[in-house]
Amino acid sequence: MRPGRGVPGGQHGVAFAVLCSNHHDLHVSCGCPAGYYCDLWCLGGRPAMAELQVMHALRNKRAELAGTLIQLEQQLVRQRADLTHIDATMRLFDPDIQPNEILPRQRRAHSAWFRHGECLRLIYDELRDAPHPITTRELTERIMRSKAIPVDNDRCRELMQKTLLGSLNRAKETIARIEIAGVVSWQLL
Repeated sequence: MRPGRGVPGGQHGVAFAVLCSNHHDLHVSCGCPAGYYCDLWCLGGRPAMAELQVMHALRNKRAELAGTLIQLEQQLVRQRADLTHIDATMRLFDPDIQPNEILPRQRRAHSAWFRHGECLRLIYDELRDAPHPITTRELTERIMRSKAIPVDNDRCRELMQKTLLGSLNRAKETIARIEIAGVVSWQLL
């Protein structure tokens, strides 16, 4: 084993940078005789090797996140300006209106499995054809089969059930939630 190998500063004490004529980079020398160098390479006085790749990836990720943040801040400024303009327009038609009393409505992300309104239509179809209330799990499996989604995938079934429960809970006026012995079932009103 070469003296000082893999040990910054080597076994003999203070390390110093030496320009390598072969690579035009800096080696960190441990001061050992016969020109032995530690394995720590430096570029511009900073550690290299895997650390450079990690730092490069982290710098790229930071740049990406900073760019996204700038775009979101610009979008927020535009949205606030639009909201101010809408409030002013509403006051033209009704000077007594209080726009702050209007509850905000958040946009829901669309499901990859269903087109707009398709989920609730499939739920209505399954409940309409059922002679008795259907459990959430049974309803989920029926709809998965009708969409040709594998029923044996537990993670997929769990996500589908969560999507269906969201639709079922929003349709309280037309779909009844029935709980019998701790098992939730659904039927049309």
